[in-house]
Amino acid sequence: MELARERLDLQADPRVTVVTDIDTRPFVAHCRQEFDLVIVDCYAKQSFLSSHVVSREFFDVIHRLLVPGGQVALNVFGYGGRDPVVEAVVRGLSSVFQEGVVVASVPRSANFVVYARRDSDAALPVTWTPDSN
Repeated sequence: MELARERLDLQADPRVTVVTDIDTRPFVAHCRQEFDLVIVDCYAKQSFLSSHVVSREFFDVIHRLLVPGGQVALNVFGYGGRDPVVEAVVRGLSSVFQEGVVVASVPRSANFVVYARRDSDAALPVTWTPDSN
């Protein structure tokens, strides 16, 4: 949480739950909370995602953890939108979030945000402004 406060300027908020330093599989398997937004960022000094984080089973559990209209966003590293990792995440997420998935490149990086919403069409939040750089 301290790293999030320091690097992301994340302020203390009782509505925000930040989970770090735990394997995603046991956390989501045993979690009974529901969330408005789940952000998955599993990179730590590496450029790959564990296979379980791009599996249909993982996305099924994420779907279950979201409130109706809840959102999921994944940080994905890839060498372009056709990168096999980006495509695997999009395929897996699309298989569970039938309303569709949105992919947005992060300017000046090799990162992409893969985004979906439970029970409603996928679209980037209106507060997100695409950067043309």
